[in-house]
Amino acid sequence: MLVADDLFCHASPAENGWLLFGLLIYPHIGQLLFGRFDIRRLRGRTLLLIDGLFAGAVIAGLDMASFPSAVISAINLFNWMVVGGTSLVFAGLLTMIAGFVGMAIGDDIGSFNLARAACTAPDWLASLFLIVYLLVTTNVIRRLVQDLGQHQLKLQAETDAACEAKTIATSTLFSSLPPWVARQLIDKQTITPDDISDATLLLLRLDSASSRALSLERLAEYLQVSQPIMTRHGFEMIKSFGSTILAVTRAASGPDDGVSALQEISTYFIDHADADTPALTGSAIRAVLTSGPARLGLVDAERLNLELTGKAMESLNTLAVILEETGPAVQLVIDSATRQRLQDVDKFAFIAGDGKRPPHFRLLHGSQAS
Repeated sequence: MLVADDLFCHASPAENGWLLFGLLIYPHIGQLLFGRFDIRRLRGRTLLLIDGLFAGAVIAGLDMASFPSAVISAINLFNWMVVGGTSLVFAGLLTMIAGFVGMAIGDDIGSFNLARAACTAPDWLASLFLIVYLLVTTNVIRRLVQDLGQHQLKLQAETDAACEAKTIATSTLFSSLPPWVARQLIDKQTITPDDISDATLLLLRLDSASSRALSLERLAEYLQVSQPIMTRHGFEMIKSFGSTILAVTRAASGPDDGVSALQEISTYFIDHADADTPALTGSAIRAVLTSGPARLGLVDAERLNLELTGKAMESLNTLAVILEETGPAVQLVIDSATRQRLQDVDKFAFIAGDGKRPPHFRLLHGSQAS
């Protein structure tokens, strides 16, 4: 536009030769001094301010031709607003004014032809540059919108995956830990050890009718049946290992609830026995029941290993060994303290202790106790 103005409007092609020379070389010098253009850094924004300085000089060199001056000003204002907001716009306007004033002083302000004759060459070029700028800017904005849309889709996919993972993790916690433990772990990321002054512990075991190990399908059926029954009788399952389930209740009626849960589970498998499931018969369900103080807490936080300790657990381990040594006819083994809390004790047979085993009571299969 400056060349066209000098050539067609002033018939003096070399009138602003030094300014044209500066316009050609300043981007390259700016890159050498400030590095590659980067709007995120102060150096990159400095180049935009230099744009304003030369824009002001060009406007003065065009004798303040209205349309070209408006195009130059609008393009620079848009760039400054997009890159740096109002602060960069204010700084850019100052540099533009400085460039204009410097050019006006050097060119003698009295020589400005404010009433210049109709000369449309710079106007046509300004129109062309404005159209090209709008097309380029529109294409850049379109690509940015597309990139933003793809980023949003990716972010949404990551958010959905995170939500799904959180749901799976929460479901896993509630399915593998007692509800109050899982809820405390989710809320506080830790579990405070729980001292239970009067706990009733139930160790439920499914014995295989043959020498072969139980299949995973049979174990899954055993757990699916046993857990809801124990829950209905007030027991919380602490863990399962193989065909053994460890559960606890805080209820005062815990011993009677444990016997009722055991007999209901046995009755279920007796009622649903068939030739294909010989291992899941009621006579294969055996248990140990004890009561006393216990402490519940994590012993391995990384693996969520929840354990019970205390006198009740020690008694349970002892009774579990006794159950292992007895024949399949014994359905339930309890200690003396637990027997004293039962309402119906007539079906329990007393077994005197010896040097290795404490006295305890046994309930045979088919003997109903409530």
